[in-house]
Amino acid sequence: MLRRRLNSLGRALCDMLAELDPDAECVLLHASRHGDSERTLEMLYALNEGESLSPARFGMSVHNATIGVHSIASGNRRSLQAIAASGAEVSALFSDA
Repeated sequence: MLRRRLNSLGRALCDMLAELDPDAECVLLHASRHGDSERTLEMLYALNEGESLSPARFGMSVHNATIGVHSIASGNRRSLQAIAASGAEVSALFSDA
């Protein structure tokens, strides 16, 4: 599931979370400026070419998609917080924590 849905950065994040919380018992806070920018750019190029957009591609481009996929894959049913921090990700995480 992770291999199909996430890019290499998303898979790396999920691998790191799996090592840090192998039993999937922790509350997760995740901050991202843009989400999956590769998919966002692909959608912008598709729009420029007049092609239709994929709802699945859009769903995986948003900033909360990676931890959502991780929670499903790991079985983590705890609280998840995804913050669109616009360049102040670290301070936003500390503030929210």
